[in-house]
Formats: sequence, structure tokens, C-alpha cells
Amino acid sequence: MKRLLSMLLTVGLIIGLVPAALVGTAHAATGTYFIFPNEKYDVDSARSVNTDRITVNGTINGVNGSTISYSVFQLSKNGTTLNVVNKNESQKGGITVAGSTLKVTDIKLFPGLNRITFQSSQNSADMKDSIYVEYQDGPKVYDLSATLNGKTEQLVENQTAVLTDAGNSGSDDVKVVIQGTAPNADSVTLTSAKSSNTYTVNSYTGYKLTGSVVLSPGKNIVTLKVGNGTQALTVTREITIYTGKPEFSDLNLNMDGNVSADLTTSPDFTVSSTSGVVLKGKVLVPGGASDPGVATINARFTDVSNNGSAVGSASGIDATIDTANVVTSNGYKVYPFQVTVPSGVVVDHLTRVSLGLTYSDTSTPPSPSAVQFTLRSSTQPYIDDVNYLPDFNNQLLSRINGSGSDQATAIDEAMKLTGSSMKNKTTDAPSVPVGMEFIVVNGAPSSISELSGVSVHTVGSPQDVIRTINGKSTQVKKIVAYVDTLPKEGQNVLNFYLNGDSTKLIKATVNLLQGPFMKYDTIYDGQQIPLNTSSSNLNTYKLTQLGYFKGKLLDVSNTADIHYTGSNRNVFLYINNVLVDLDGSGADFKLASSSETAAANALASGNNEIKFVYKPGIEYSNTVKVNFTQTNIPVIPVPNTQGIIPFTPVSGLSSAPKYSEIAPKTKDANFTKVDDTNYNTSLKNINVFGTFSIADLGKADQVNGSLSDIANKDQYILEIKGSDDSEVNWTLNNEFYSAEDAKTAYNSGSTTDKFTNKELKDLLVYYHPDKKYFSFVLKNQTVPQDGTPVAYNITLYNSGKSGPFATFRLQVSGQSTSFDILRPLPEKRIVNQNFVQVVVNAGNADSVMVGKETAVQEGFDSDYDGTVDYPSTYKAIVTGLKANKDNKIDVVVTKGKDKLKQTITVKYVPTNIPGEQYMEAMKTSHKVFDGNLTLAFAKGTSLIRRDYDQPQQFKNQVFSGHTLYFAIANSEDGVVDRHEFETEKALSDMQSLIADGSRYFNREFPTRFTKSSPVFWIDPGTADDIKTDAYDPVTYGADPYQLANKSQNDSSKIKNFYWRDPSNELVPSKRATLTLTYDSSIAQDAGKQMTVFYFDSDLKDWQNIGGVVDPKKHTIKVPFDRFGYYVVAKVGETYSDVIKHKYARDYMESILAKGVMNPMDPINSFGPDSYIKRGEFTSMIVKGLQIPLNFSGAKHFDDVSIPNTISADALYDYRYIETAARAGIVKGSQPRIFMPEDVITRQDVAVIIAKALNLKLETDHDKIMKNLSKTFKDADKIDYYAQASVLAIAKKGFITGSPVDASDLKKGYMFNPTSLTLRGDAAIIIAKVMADKKLLPKI
Repeated sequence: MKRLLSMLLTVGLIIGLVPAALVGTAHAATGTYFIFPNEKYDVDSARSVNTDRITVNGTINGVNGSTISYSVFQLSKNGTTLNVVNKNESQKGGITVAGSTLKVTDIKLFPGLNRITFQSSQNSADMKDSIYVEYQDGPKVYDLSATLNGKTEQLVENQTAVLTDAGNSGSDDVKVVIQGTAPNADSVTLTSAKSSNTYTVNSYTGYKLTGSVVLSPGKNIVTLKVGNGTQALTVTREITIYTGKPEFSDLNLNMDGNVSADLTTSPDFTVSSTSGVVLKGKVLVPGGASDPGVATINARFTDVSNNGSAVGSASGIDATIDTANVVTSNGYKVYPFQVTVPSGVVVDHLTRVSLGLTYSDTSTPPSPSAVQFTLRSSTQPYIDDVNYLPDFNNQLLSRINGSGSDQATAIDEAMKLTGSSMKNKTTDAPSVPVGMEFIVVNGAPSSISELSGVSVHTVGSPQDVIRTINGKSTQVKKIVAYVDTLPKEGQNVLNFYLNGDSTKLIKATVNLLQGPFMKYDTIYDGQQIPLNTSSSNLNTYKLTQLGYFKGKLLDVSNTADIHYTGSNRNVFLYINNVLVDLDGSGADFKLASSSETAAANALASGNNEIKFVYKPGIEYSNTVKVNFTQTNIPVIPVPNTQGIIPFTPVSGLSSAPKYSEIAPKTKDANFTKVDDTNYNTSLKNINVFGTFSIADLGKADQVNGSLSDIANKDQYILEIKGSDDSEVNWTLNNEFYSAEDAKTAYNSGSTTDKFTNKELKDLLVYYHPDKKYFSFVLKNQTVPQDGTPVAYNITLYNSGKSGPFATFRLQVSGQSTSFDILRPLPEKRIVNQNFVQVVVNAGNADSVMVGKETAVQEGFDSDYDGTVDYPSTYKAIVTGLKANKDNKIDVVVTKGKDKLKQTITVKYVPTNIPGEQYMEAMKTSHKVFDGNLTLAFAKGTSLIRRDYDQPQQFKNQVFSGHTLYFAIANSEDGVVDRHEFETEKALSDMQSLIADGSRYFNREFPTRFTKSSPVFWIDPGTADDIKTDAYDPVTYGADPYQLANKSQNDSSKIKNFYWRDPSNELVPSKRATLTLTYDSSIAQDAGKQMTVFYFDSDLKDWQNIGGVVDPKKHTIKVPFDRFGYYVVAKVGETYSDVIKHKYARDYMESILAKGVMNPMDPINSFGPDSYIKRGEFTSMIVKGLQIPLNFSGAKHFDDVSIPNTISADALYDYRYIETAARAGIVKGSQPRIFMPEDVITRQDVAVIIAKALNLKLETDHDKIMKNLSKTFKDADKIDYYAQASVLAIAKKGFITGSPVDASDLKKGYMFNPTSLTLRGDAAIIIAKVMADKKLLPKI
């Protein structure tokens, strides 16, 4: 398999290398090397999207596919100037090349304007093209639906969604599932009169929302608040609960061999005559043995366009029922029928058909169902369909309204657009213009109009196309058009007609999404702006940097509704809570000149909050934060630069070389970084480089003027003192050069040190006008080779040597050894782990031994930036360090006959705090962290893939010889190793990783639980990667956070815990046991409240997995099926309806603590007095008895849905039901039907428990009834199938029944077999079952 894959990849590479001239030439594209026909290469016509990840398709021209990468730049536009705000460079993930075809998936965008540059370097040629995409990140919401009992209805603005609950008594609350899509949001809060819950959405799941609300019978208002941190949108939807009726389907008209579309779509049907049209259809009704049959089906026709007047007989026409073809299936009957449409139906009038039926007995007929249609003449033009064109946008319209060849190209592009029908439907449109495609039958019309006066603009000329009309291919006219205004946001009903005849209307409803989007031309969230508080015209500078708050308010249906001033003002701008005025026209706005002083004064040094509010009825807000960073303070080194470093001199340069000639390279293999201030080198002669900020001299053309404006330039001083008592001083009066052009010298000839009167011959200073900071190079420095360090104390002043200063110390030490030990760093040789990774930079060594381990040669990326800094390093992991002792590790490098040796000392100080780590080879039992964690494997346990049962190659691999990694993680973010003392780049990446990881690690940890132990991380490594040719399992466990792993799809061998590939996950081949110690201060009696949580990497959520407590030892034991994060937690507060419960409080609190039951409303109530349903009780059995989950593959039941995401708050889900079915614990109520939402009776509870516990059941029916009669007075009411089970669980004491007379218990007990089970009673039953199995203390 792998060899075949390798061959295919080789063939693909060969094809990719074929010259472009041999594989065809791309046409009609702006790109030279990378041609994307649907993308924009001009920044002013950037394609707009509302999702943060995109896919692009195109072709390559003369480019080697294996060398392609891309970079994404976030741009800020100030006038015609483009500034790079943020960037993500040299990305290679998601690139697919097949011949000359290129596809790049999952490109991550920044908010606002993005430049995506595709590039390829081959044969010393740099090939690149850039496209522009604007990501409008305003939150939106669409495709909303509600589901009850497996039935789903769309939620449309200003319409009522009706859901059926046939078993509702009329007063029962129901839980309705709400689904939809919320682009650019990170949270959605669903609120009704009965509940309020917040759910997380993200781009990884396509911003899909799945949540629930509790509703009452009748009308309900559901509020959805959609937010993304800085912006929020609130909308409402109406849902009504009611009961259903017979279902008509497959309704269509037939004539002359033509067949209409289904009448539920209100179709047009072309006829040559109104005589002889036949309506055919089917009706589905219950078809059980006791259900009556259908006697008659009646069709009553009315003319909707003529005030509902009757067509034909007012009492309707009885249809002909095709009794020979009645079909019975799954308890229902389907009756085919047909009826002739009265010839009096008027062409072009909307005709309604009311379909009713009567039953064969005296049952009351149900209310009729109605559909409608319109007959069209075969000789007059009419609109057959109207299609929404989602890709018709402002950029395309601008080109259509332009001129020249691009106008013609744009019209051609518009004519090629496709979409979906909006006729008699509600179509969601994110903004105007709304593009449409009219399909007109019987020739082209002279005009297209809209009844309410909305202007319809056509594009180009009508085209002849082929469409299916009446079931046949027919030539029709395609007309592309658009409307550029709509009456309002939300729902707009449009009625289109042809040739001025407004009696022939085609209805299309456009729901203009309630999601305005505001963007500033210059301002963006997190913007950093340098500020010199000593500058003149400071207020003007602030406003200029912010572009005078110029921007646009987009996606508003009618810009005339935007009011910036006056009594009906609905646009407001707040700067640090100070209201300022805007001047605006339509969508465009900027700061009013009258508010410039107020706005500038409101802006302060540091963080500033700018809030834009638009309130046309709904409220839209956009809040950004801008930071003015004071620059007129000395800074050394400048952040995010190379800092202060030694580097290798470049020979042959002039006395005043270009900055690019003398500046240090990013990597210098002649120096070993000990820490940010300490380096080792084998060089005798070095240069020293540094960056500093002492004054803002502006851009290149402003430097001389800025220097003239600065008084006392000699007070701005760079002082460098060496450990050999040398001293160098440079001031702003001395000579320096432009880093952009070495020929540009400032203060030319002023090269004397003011303080020592010596020539500054070895110091060069450069100014970087693009970044507005300085750098220096101190040349000709000597380093002793006997190990004596050289120190440089570098001090920066901007008010003389008695004023404020910043300082930095650099130390460089010589060394004569021919290899360097790069890791562990000297600062990290006192460790809280029993192992250490040793990385040796040994050049051309033949071999390297680290202790007793043979080191493996591979490259080393020291700063985790994706580039190998040391290509010839050797790595080894030394385990088994002795605790509280100096562990001496010999490093022996062999080159030919020569051997060089260094010894490092590592002290292992075990301390049970976050960051402690332990490694040891997998064995039967592991006891680590002073016994706080014990992991015991069954004899003969190996490691296998979690999906070992999938029918694919390599899935049945078995792995052994792995070294397990145990760690104590931080309880807030899950971090083990924070990589202290490593490069600033690594530390910056660490913070980014922590931000990503903690989103998952902290998500949904139940607020009613507190962590009562350290968070433990356990990892075995990974399985052989099927996607590679080599056999390459990772045999050592690893840290949950991996600095080298920058994205989910990069080539990192080991991924971060939240991006790990499930197909490479290893699990024990046999169930293991994990024992954790929890806080010893917790009282013994509180043991019933303790549980264990496991972080499920698939669900990215914490799962409560219970556990058996030993309260005396303060330990808890759980089954161990997967590696990852584990933590002990204690339930704190529960719910008022639990605390107030008369008899079940202790049981419910214990079951809740163990995760066996979830509250019905996680925020407000547990719900003990609600009836428990089949799905939830089955889930309780599986959880309570710790039955291993078994759910992959084919499923038992069709009505147990598999959700897109599984919520930890769900009362049950398919995994537990499927597990119970496979274990033989539950069966369906019908073939492949489980009915998880049905309430469960007491006798069914008994049957499930007896099966789950494998109780021995009595088989002698006489004995069963004799014993049951002694136990329960209503034994004869227990169904036969449940009698043995009820007797068995009664003997175990799980169910005692209710007394006949509470005042006289001698009168006996009733079992009440068909009574429904309350959730509080279910908690008691399961708690007793668990106690019997010693999974819970007796209560």
C-alpha cells in the first residue's frame, strides 16, 4: 500500500515538472505563475468573504509543484499606503498539485484585508503572484432550524415554525434542538422563557450551531445572541408546538405526457388547454389493524387570484383511488389517487387545491391540506423560475457598470453565474445587490418589474438555454438581473411580473440577513501606534494615524436608513466612552470636523477602546482596542528584533559598508546561545550587533528635519563599556547611516567620541527609517580562547548620563571544544523530571554516545520556527535519572580514531507541582509522583490503534517497547513545559499555543465541580503514520503542547493535544486501571462527591467518568481506556430541587457527582420530578456500570441520531445506546426503532437492570408468581416478560415499591409496573445498583 502510494507521488511529481508549454496555457487570468480565475489580483477589488478559511482553485504556469508555499499578510490601508499588520508566512499545508492544476485548502485569513502571496523558488528564480481577499468578520446567522422528536422545521424571520408533539398532554415542557450556521461568531446564546444556554461555535466545524431550548406548548419566542468578542448580533424566532394530521405527497399535474413539479412548491405548469389536466398524488395514513381505511379523497379547487372563488363544484370532486396499488409499510398505508382538474381553471391565476379525506368508519375527518399551482399558456411568456445568484456582489456590479473590455468580461462572468431557486421560497441574502436569474418560457419579455416598486436592473442580453419544463428539455430565455435596494432588513416579499402585466405575479421572498458589518479604512483591533508625546501637532498625528475614523457601514438593505445626525440619529461612535460626532453619506462616514478636538483629547497613551454602534431597530456594535505606545523613551534592544548578539565578521568590506552587507544573518553556527545574554564561540575575532530606540526621526525624507528639531542632540547617548575597561560613546551629533542606503550619511564627518576624544573607528550606527529604530555594529572584538569571558555593558540615554537610561549586558566566552551541547540549557540542568533530552551539535562526527544511549542524528530547530538551525545534531533521551542526586552524563563524540568527551551534570529534584515529568518503559504497573498516580495494565497488554477494527491496511498493527510519559500539567491551561530560557520566538509561540490550547482545555469544565488533584497527562507516543512510506511510530510519550506544531495540517510528527490525529492514537489492548490520589484535606464522608474527569480529544471536551473511591486512602480508581488528561474533581453546589428533595437528595448528588446523570437544565435545575426517558436510563446503566463504550460501525437503530457535536451536558447520546444494544441490555420497541425520547416504565427498568447485571432469573412461572405475590400486592399486573426480572431486582433490594397504606406498612407494597419512573427514583435505583457492585459507597 505504502509502496503504491510512493509510486503515485513520484508520478505526480514528474507531471508537476513538465514545462508549462507542454501542458497548456492558462487564459483570462491576471496571475503570471499562479492563475486563479475566481480570485482578485487588484487590492481595490478584493474578493469579500465572511469565513476565516477559504479554498482556492487554479493552475500553475512553469512552476515546480513541490516548491510551492504561500504567505498571508493582514493589511491596513491608509489612503494609497498599505501596511502589513500581521502575517503568517511560508505555509505549505493543504497544497495539492495534479499536473498543472493547483488546489489550496484551509487558508487561514486575518480579519479585514488580506494579501495571499503564492511563491516558488526554483533554478534561482523567484516566482510569485498575490491575490487579495477581504474577510468581513461581522457575526451573522442563517440556516436556522428547530427539531423535536426527530422532526425539523426551518426558523424564518417573521414566520412561525410549527413542531409536532403528538404525545403532549397540553402542559408538558419540551426540549427543542436548535441548529444553524453562525459565521464569524464564537458563541451563540439561546434564550427562551424557560431556559438560557450559551454554545461555542468555530471555523473548524464550519460555524455549525447545535443547542437546545426548553419550550412550552403554544407560542414561544426564542432569542439568539450571536457574538465574536468585539461584535454582537441579536435576532428572534417564533416556534409553536402542535399536533399533526395525514400527509399528502408526490402531488403533481399531468397532461400530454408533461409532468409538473411537486405542488407543494406552487409550480407553474404549461398547457395548451385547461381541459384534461390531471392531478395525481398519494396520501399516507396510519395503517394498523385497528386503524380505519380511507373511504374517499376529495379535491376542492378555488381561484386565489379571484378572491378564492370556487372552480368547478363548490363541494369539490372525489378522486379516483387506485386501490390495487395501496402500499402498507411500517404501520402506515399509502393510497395513490388522481382527479381531473376542472376546465374552468383560469390561466395565470393562482389556483388552490384543498385535499381532504374521509375514513371507512365514523371517525371524524381530519382538516384538509392545501397546495397550489398556476397554469400557464404555451403561447405567452411567463417566469418559470427565479434563481438567487450568491456570487453576484458589489465588486462584480462595479465592473459591470464600468467600461471597456473589463465591463464586457464582467457581464460575461455574470451570465455564467448559477444559483438555487427562490421562487415561492425565502432566500437568505447577506447584502445587496441581490443577483437573480430569471428563466422565462415562450420568448423574451420586453420588461421585468416588481409590484412594490423595487427596481429590477437587467445585465447584458437574454440568452437561450435549455431547461426542464413540464419534465422535458425546452429552450427558454435566461435573463440575469439584480436589485440594489430592498425596503428593509429582514424579510422582503417581492412579486415579479413581465411586460407590465401585474396580474401575473411570481413571488420570491428575500431575507436580508440581520447582520450589518462595519469596517474602518485604517483602524483594526489590536492596532499598535507609536506616539512621541514631545512632538508638535500631537492631536493631528493621533487622528491621522487613525484615518480620522473613516470607514463604511455595509450590508444595510437601504443606506437611506442610516442617520449620522439629527433626531433620528442611529449611528454613534464612542472613544473611551466619550461620544463624538460622525459626518456621513450613505454607507461612508468619517469623524466630524467639529469633534476632532474632542476625539483627539479622548485618545490617551496606552489602550483605547473605540466602540461603533448602529441601532436601526436591532443593535449592532463593533468594539476595537487601539494602543498608543509611547516611543520617546530609550529602549535596548528593540523588541522583536535580533536583539544584542555576537556574530561572525564579514571580510573585505569598506569602512562604511551597506547595512545589508555587515548585518548578522538570522542563524550563526559559530555561536552557541547559552541564554539571551550569554554566548559561547570558538572564534577569536567577533563583531557585536544590537538594536536600540532613542529618538523617532521619521521616514527617510524626514530625518534631517527631525534632527534639526531636536535640541541637545549630544544628550542622546549610546555607551558601550567592555570588561577590558574599553569605552565607546556615540551621540546623535555623531555620524550615522541609513540602513536603506549606505551612501546616505547623517552628521557626516562627526566621528569623535565626545567623552573620550577618540575616533569612533570600530562603531557603525545605522538608522532604519521603515521601522524607526537604530542598530549598531561594534567591530574588531577579540575573545580569549582560554574560556575567559568578555563582557559588554551597553547603556542608552536620552537626557544625558544623569537622566533616564536603559541597559543591557552581553557576555561572550571562548571555547576550544569541537562540539557543542545545545540541550539541556545550562539554566535547565536542575530539573523536575527523571529524564533529559541531550542535543549535541557535532558537525561531521561518526557517532555520538550520550551516557549509554546511542544518539540519533537529525536536524534541530532550536527556535521552533520551522527552519532547521543545526542540520547535523545528535539527539538522545536519557531516562532513569536518580532523584535528589547529581547525575553525571558523559557525551562522547567519535570522529575517526579521535574521541572527544564532555560531561554534563543534571540534578533531578522531584516535586509534585505542575511541570513534573516522568518517563519509563511501559510495564505491568506504574507508580509515579510519590504514588499519587498508579496505572496498572493487565498481563499481556500491548498498544494498538483505537480504530483497530476498521477494514483497512495497517489498522491491525500492534506496538510494544514504548516509553510512557507522565506529567503534572497546570490546572488552568494544561501546560507542562513552558520552555523557559529559550528564544523569544519560542516563548512567543508558546503563548500562542497556550491561547489556542486553553480554549479547549478550559471549555465546558463544569462550573459546579472543583479540581481536587493535580491535572495529570499520560502519553504513550503515536502509531505508525499510515500516510508516510516509512514505519515511523513515535515510541516516546510527549508533552501535550508541541512548539514545532504550528497548524493542524503541518508536517509535525507529534501534534498538540487538541490537533492529534485520531487515526494515529494508541490505546491499551486491554482495559487498564488508573488510581489517582486526591486532596487529603477532603473529609472521608465527601468521597461520594468525588469523580474523575477525562479530556476527550475527539470531542475537545471534559467527560465525567466517575470512579470508585477509597475515602480512607483518599484515592479514586477508574477504568483506563485512553491516554490523555485526567483530574479528580469534587462536586460543590448542586441544585435547589435536589437539596429540597425529601428522600432522594443523597442519591442524586452521588449520581450527579459521578457523571452518571446530567441535570435537565445545567444552569437552573436537576429535574428530579420529571420522567426519565429510555435514552437517558440506558446511558445511566452504561455509565454507572463502567461498561466500555462500543459504538463504531453499523448502528442498531435508525431513530438514534448521531449529532455533529456531542455535548457533555446531553442527557444521553448514541454512543451509550449503541453500547447497551451490542451488550444485549436493551432492544428496540420496533425493528430498528429505539424511541429514546419515550418515557420508561418501572417494569422495563427492572428488565434492563436484570440484563445489565446478568442476574440469575427464575424460570418456573408458578414460583415466580408465588414469590411476587408475597412481595407486591399488584403482582398480577406485571407483564409476563418482566415478571422474572422484577422478582430478581426486588430480592436485591433495588426497587421496594410503594406502600398500600403509608400509615400501616403491614398492608404491603405495590410495584406499579406500568407507572412511569421519575428521574429522582432512577437515581436511587442506579445508586443502589452501583453500591451493590461496589462502584459507590452505600447511601
